[in-house]
Amino acid sequence: MTVILNDTFGSINKSIWTNIYSSTGWLPNGTPGSTYNPANVTADSSGLHLAIKKESYNGYSYTGGGLGGLASQYQISQGRWEAKAKFPSCGSEKGVVGFILLMATGSDIPEIDFAETTGSDANTIILTQHSSSGTKTDTASGIDTTQWHTYTVDVWNNQVKFYIDGILKSTQTQNFTSQKLTVSMGTWTGKCSGYGGCPTNTSFPQSLDIAYVKIDNDASTPIGTSSSSSTTTTNTNSGSTTSNTGSTTNTNSGSTTSNTGSTSLSSITSSITSFFNNLSSEEKLLIGVIILIIILRR
Repeated sequence: MTVILNDTFGSINKSIWTNIYSSTGWLPNGTPGSTYNPANVTADSSGLHLAIKKESYNGYSYTGGGLGGLASQYQISQGRWEAKAKFPSCGSEKGVVGFILLMATGSDIPEIDFAETTGSDANTIILTQHSSSGTKTDTASGIDTTQWHTYTVDVWNNQVKFYIDGILKSTQTQNFTSQKLTVSMGTWTGKCSGYGGCPTNTSFPQSLDIAYVKIDNDASTPIGTSSSSSTTTTNTNSGSTTSNTGSTTNTNSGSTTSNTGSTSLSSITSSITSFFNNLSSEEKLLIGVIILIIILRR
């Protein structure tokens, strides 16, 4: 595996992220709808913060924060994308949407939402694959999205796999042609008659907090298993690693057998050497003659 990006967002590196969103783009317009305000995108030692606020800005009553435009050297067509995130806390109120997704450069399609929430259900993550061939959506429920979780998507061997905290939640057939993908993250409010609904009694401001984004160009090893190189390393050190029970048992068993054989041989050799050292010259000569006779008779 080759990790090509692991950004922990002590600051916003504009050589990595080239687009701090500043317009509505594809955001839903209308009442109340929202637009992006670049001031809502900040970073500090705890990570990236994409705020969502109730404020008057460019003719809108709500603003969100968005970041994307991943530099070309970090765009890949298949691999593994991972983010550790905490979504806006708004109870059961509608209208607050947070997302982390992949999309084609310069196009809205394909789009792979590997972590998306709506304020109407803060305990559900929406996992969606949009393409010209249609939309496939799965959900992962029973997750407190307002707490820190790790969200991962693998695009590999014509499959799209979604993970939360290392647990596989959905496997979908890839329904788009292979092409370079970029990362987009943000917050927005919905329309009263549209997706996500519109804010009711939601407390503002809120934010989508992201501790890191990691990109790996190899997803051949499923999450939760070790690659051959990792296994080798673990087995080598398993004698001192009590948590890897299986590896410890197998490795120590083999080592014990090998060490027992080596110890027995060493003990026998030592005993023979000691025996001959205690013989007189005549006894040694006699034993030598006997051995010679045995050899000649064979």
